[in-house]
Amino acid sequence: MSSPERMRQTVAAVVKRFINNEGVNTSELAEIAKTMDEIGTKHGCDLIPDIVQCCLAMADKIRENKALPTQEHDQRGRIAGYSLTINELAEQNRQKREECYKLICGYLQTPLDEPTRTFNEAALHDALQSENAEWLTYFYTWLTENPKYRLLLVSMAPANEDLLRDHIHADYRKAMGTLIRATTPEQDQNQADVLDIAENWANYQVQRKQHYAGACVLFSLAMTEGNIFIGKRIEYFRKAKAYLKVAKWNNCQESRSTEFDDWTGAITDRIALAELQKEMLKMLDTLAVPSDLVKTVEATLKCNLCDVDQLWGTVLVPLRMNTMCLRVLALADIRDQRRVFHLWGNLLEE
Repeated sequence: MSSPERMRQTVAAVVKRFINNEGVNTSELAEIAKTMDEIGTKHGCDLIPDIVQCCLAMADKIRENKALPTQEHDQRGRIAGYSLTINELAEQNRQKREECYKLICGYLQTPLDEPTRTFNEAALHDALQSENAEWLTYFYTWLTENPKYRLLLVSMAPANEDLLRDHIHADYRKAMGTLIRATTPEQDQNQADVLDIAENWANYQVQRKQHYAGACVLFSLAMTEGNIFIGKRIEYFRKAKAYLKVAKWNNCQESRSTEFDDWTGAITDRIALAELQKEMLKMLDTLAVPSDLVKTVEATLKCNLCDVDQLWGTVLVPLRMNTMCLRVLALADIRDQRRVFHLWGNLLEE
């Protein structure tokens, strides 16, 4: 038996005795974990997976005792032999378990000899195979709240895939609600972070070869009524279009080919109009018009996705952007000659 293996077995035996002791607290757990880490470093043995398992075992040990509600307790809810109520004891235990989970997150980041590695892969694999849904939810939330780790969520392969999917989808829905409530991107200082969380739902779908679903998510993001910079909307449209092409390639059903082509064409038109809107935004500084009007138009162009009628009535006509009017008419594919003459006549009268 190799020296590292003997070391691991010795540590495992010590940890088992530690976990089985009565009255062990989380501060002692932190000391044990620190000692294990130091021993592993000194002897060239990776004990991080063992630390993770130790913390998970401790968290499992201090779960709320399901038998407590059935024990005798007084009218205030205090259990015989305890100074706390059932709810107070449950909350105390929850906080202790979170201390265990926090320790795990810290040690998972412990680098080995490769500075480019984000996590200890062996320990991460073991942690994701846990059946402790509370721990997994805590870990997924921790990853979501740390931007540099967030993208790792979509590439993980936990034992409980449903829990991961539900977590990322819930984050997406929460982020979409935040975007819709935001007044302007400038006022929402965390907008980039919120968009990143929302986009992770599309990344999750694409990672699992669900390109059509990923395209739907990005299209929804680009079209949302929330205040999102026009450049970001264009980026989402382009990604959605690319994912649709992959989805069409992977889907051999001839009956759906027209559906993919129609949607791809619609997104292409959206991109063209949004690009034109972005170009108008850049032209505002060169126009000889009242500054108040420019500010109003700028707010519209910068943060919203405008259709042809909005661009025409809110931007082009008020600012007399004649050349742009022709380009918008061409882009809108208006073949009704009478309508074109009517719109152009109104512009000339203005």
